[in-house]
Amino acid sequence: MSVELLLGLDGGQSHTEAVVGDLRGRILVKGHGGPSNHIHEPGAKERFRKAIHDSVDAALGKLSLTRAEVVFLAAHFGLSGGPELRERIIRELFAVERLSISEDTSNALWSVTAGGDGAIVISGSGSNAFGRKGKRTCRVGGWGHILGDEGSGFHLGMQALKHVFRAHEGRDRWGWLAEQVFRRSKAPTVRALHDSVYAGSYDKVQIGRLAKLVDQGVEKDAQCRVLLHRSADDLFEIAERVILTLKLHSAVCGYVGKVFESDTVRRRFIRNLRNRFPRLKVKPAQMSPGEAALQIAMDVLKRRGASAWSEVYSKA
Repeated sequence: MSVELLLGLDGGQSHTEAVVGDLRGRILVKGHGGPSNHIHEPGAKERFRKAIHDSVDAALGKLSLTRAEVVFLAAHFGLSGGPELRERIIRELFAVERLSISEDTSNALWSVTAGGDGAIVISGSGSNAFGRKGKRTCRVGGWGHILGDEGSGFHLGMQALKHVFRAHEGRDRWGWLAEQVFRRSKAPTVRALHDSVYAGSYDKVQIGRLAKLVDQGVEKDAQCRVLLHRSADDLFEIAERVILTLKLHSAVCGYVGKVFESDTVRRRFIRNLRNRFPRLKVKPAQMSPGEAALQIAMDVLKRRGASAWSEVYSKA
């Protein structure tokens, strides 16, 4: 006899979180896996399969259960990079009666509004803003690290890295930030650092980690504050566009992601929003994206039909 449970999963650029709950929507266990984004990239399908396999298995293992012993009556997958091509892989791995798939913005927004109208700004490895008002939705940003993601951890790290080359040429001052970024690269020369970036040995993950360094140097180098303020302004800009498009002036706008752990970024972002929209309620996420995904799965189960938050695929 199969054990009947609910599953919420949040798959992003840095990690995947699976939350398993009972049929009342109560959290039982959590599990984590690697990144599961951008399924069209080389090797991404295998990475996606491994990330959701590992995260769900890690959660079920805490209940002394295997996937073969479990049927998820409803499961919601909020996935960075879009839901395309995911259903087949998910159904190969798990027994799911009602499978709900959407972008990870659905999880993030629910974590603030619990199903109501509002907006959310996400800034971790990538960045985007998303809002919902009734049946209308709006998304701004989220074009990935090559074409966008302004205000994200990667974008902030890249600005710090570019600062090294500008300072090397005398266009910026060579100070604490340039020195720290250069030292951490372990490159013998600035030219060697340039070559390692283009060769891919100094990669996206390493660049993204520089965001924390920028925040640590806010009292040591004025350039750090400049870059953090730019990130806050970029995040405000995408939030503003969503709020204006959907007329959410007196609704809720939430924020989530590691970049907002910076006091400098968070305070400027909130101040910008409150100055622009005095009636707007600004607050952090009230639960993790994976926990929000579980609540969406519960919503799907209750409705016995497509949730307004996702596209639902019933088991044939």
